[in-house]
Amino acid sequence: MIDVDSIMRGIEVDEFEKAITSLGSEKRVNLKLLDTTFLSLLRPDGHPGPYRQFQPFAKDKNAKVQNDCLHWCLPGPIDSWNDIVMEMLVNG
Repeated sequence: MIDVDSIMRGIEVDEFEKAITSLGSEKRVNLKLLDTTFLSLLRPDGHPGPYRQFQPFAKDKNAKVQNDCLHWCLPGPIDSWNDIVMEMLVNG
């Protein structure tokens, strides 16, 4: 089975590195990467909706997939991300 989380994290880190590199020596922007991958994997509800299965609609565009919206209704991983971002903004 393909580890989608590892693949997605790799793409995100690569793109961040490209953004940093493209700034060159004219760094006017302070970019930081908030990598929530491992934090989110600690939570069973830390998945992106129906896409917790790799390409759920690849074989059947009308496939019925489990779409869990609890992470939008209850405290969960996204709330942790917000707490971390606020901490970064307040304390640098």
